[in-house]
Amino acid sequence: MLPESLIFLLAATTVYAQARPNLELNKVTSLNTQRLPQPPSFAIPQQQRLNISVALCSDSTSFPRFFVSNISNWDSQDDPGPNGGPNTFEIPLERGQGNWTGTFVNGGILAVDSNGADSVPFELAVSDGGALLNCISPIEIVLTLLFRYTFT
Repeated sequence: MLPESLIFLLAATTVYAQARPNLELNKVTSLNTQRLPQPPSFAIPQQQRLNISVALCSDSTSFPRFFVSNISNWDSQDDPGPNGGPNTFEIPLERGQGNWTGTFVNGGILAVDSNGADSVPFELAVSDGGALLNCISPIEIVLTLLFRYTFT
């Protein structure tokens, strides 16, 4: 039989390993679909009203999907996803960017469904103000710089 201290250590390690990473308020988090935590979800802090922003930083042909739930951020709470569930919302993406605003009185969960997207970089942000993100592709940067210095 294992010593009692080792059993407590193993139990604590298991609980810690299951905890969702926190998304910090007013901070941009850079991620990649190839290196997501398991399960691929994040805890959203408790706040009366928050804006969740997503920006894809790739021209991939398949994109991840993002789901948010504002029931709670407890580890026992199921991840939101494409099958719905109570208070589950998909963050709609337009031209690689999306925002969702809502109340998070008990916190919430943001889940990433890779949707077959392999190695797609993206950014997430939770803010108590407006959207924080604006990813543009490398080609857009080059074109912007080219036109700025060509026609000035």
